Amino acid sequence: MIIFLFILSFLVNFIAITMALPTIIYTYQRYSRGKLVTCPEKNQQATIAFAPKVAAISAVFIPKEIRIIKECSLWPSVQCTRACRLQVQ
Repeated sequence: MIIFLFILSFLVNFIAITMALPTIIYTYQRYSRGKLVTCPEKNQQATIAFAPKVAAISAVFIPKEIRIIKECSLWPSVQCTRACRLQVQ
């Protein structure tokens, strides 16, 4: 009985990892580069960078959510609401 539970646990974990891994890799690659957006506050072009590790892990649990911005080329001169995140989706 213990061997059966061990094999079942192994299979469930293997399937979960196999299904999550492509999402993690794709999201990490997508958010590891800076994105060019138009700043809604200043109406200027800005480059924003995301935290790719946070984005990749959260993509598995919170799909379709924009990830945390790490930095912006207009910071700290602009006090922003980070509304530029909507342009990245």
